[in-house]
Amino acid sequence: NIMRPWHRRVDRFIAVSAPVARVCAPRVARGGQDVEVIPPFLPDGSIPPPDAERPAFVPATGEYVMFAGALSPHKGINVLLEAWMGLNPVVPLVLVGLPSPDKPDHFPDGVIVAENVPHDDVLRAWAHCSVAVVPSVWEEPFGLVALEAMATGRPVVASAVGGLMELVVDGSTGILVPPGGSAAL
Repeated sequence: NIMRPWHRRVDRFIAVSAPVARVCAPRVARGGQDVEVIPPFLPDGSIPPPDAERPAFVPATGEYVMFAGALSPHKGINVLLEAWMGLNPVVPLVLVGLPSPDKPDHFPDGVIVAENVPHDDVLRAWAHCSVAVVPSVWEEPFGLVALEAMATGRPVVASAVGGLMELVVDGSTGILVPPGGSAAL
């Protein structure tokens, strides 16, 4: 509301996804003006080659499941931990992210937590994981981590929320699951 007086001075409103545009349009667009969707992109040359060295925080060899994002309940971290504990056989779970005041106090054995990792190392970790998981339980505006994982050739299992539903093509570039459902995840 504080920016409302400035809206009439704007030539174009841009959103990162159609769900964001739908939410914003009634608040910002005037006189039939649409909110244009321009999704984020990955800069040329930002994706590491398939033979890039594994970063030190992931297992030196073998498979692992990877999550990147805020280590917080809104990103589905609790749902992911519950789903991971139900796997048999268990593969390592790598959680790469930003610390959060509401992150879990304790992580089960077999879970590797790496905080404040340089972005290039996150991209190299994506390139070596078996599957990327984006279990958000809130309306994710876009899902850049899913795009990064797919750009490295990794399949993505993501919650069917917000911009993730546009980005992840169910059954093609990944699998969409109901948000909050650890069994489906």
